[in-house]
Amino acid sequence: MAEPSQFTFSLVEATEALIKKQGLHEGKWVLAIEFAVNIAMMGTGPTDVKPGAMILANGLVLQRATDPGSPINLVVDAAQINPPEKKKAR
Repeated sequence: MAEPSQFTFSLVEATEALIKKQGLHEGKWVLAIEFAVNIAMMGTGPTDVKPGAMILANGLVLQRATDPGSPINLVVDAAQINPPEKKKAR
C-alpha cells in the first residue's frame, strides 16, 4: 500500500488541533487567516508593466470568537473538544 503524501483538514479540524496544541480548555474559538496585500508594477517584461497586486497568506490566527460576529459553523468550544483533565482523588 502506498504511503499517503497529503492530508486535508477542514477549518474546524484545524481549529480543534490548534486549541489542543495551545492547551486551551475554555472559550469559543475560530480560525482566521492573516493575509498581506502587496501592490506593485508588474509585467512579463519592461514593455508590459501594469499595476498589480499579490495576496500572501501570512499565517493562521486562533482567535476568540466574538458574538454575534463569528460564523457559527466555524466556532469551536474548547471545553467540549479539550476538557481539562480531572484531578485524581487521593
